[in-house]
Amino acid sequence: MSETICTQLLRYGPARTACTWCGATRRRRAHLVAGPGVNICSDCVELVIVIMQEDGYRPPDR
Repeated sequence: MSETICTQLLRYGPARTACTWCGATRRRRAHLVAGPGVNICSDCVELVIVIMQEDGYRPPDR
């Protein structure tokens, strides 16, 4: 059975509390998304969005 995102966050979230990209801790950032071996803070997510937009990425219509 595949795990849901919530299950993954519960499993991996508490173990590591720093952003893999910038090293910010959960205490210093509003949000930290945890995954299997990697984490990303809300600031880095915003940076990734800007980089992708500059490269011409447009999200698909829903």
